[in-house]
Amino acid sequence: MEIKELTESLGAAKTSLADQQRNLKQVQNLVNDLGKETQTFEIKLEISDLKKDVNNQTTLIEERKRNI
Repeated sequence: MEIKELTESLGAAKTSLADQQRNLKQVQNLVNDLGKETQTFEIKLEISDLKKDVNNQTTLIEERKRNI
């Protein structure tokens, strides 16, 4: 029974990771679209910070994938 539960848990983790990757890709696309428009300096800084956050999250997801 434990192996079945572990298998189900692994499947759920992989599904959750795939969902997170899709969501992160959508956020990345939105941030990139924002960057294409004319923005104030402050907004450009915010967009830059968002891009850093997206990159950090991408790294975390890749690490999780390797661990699963």
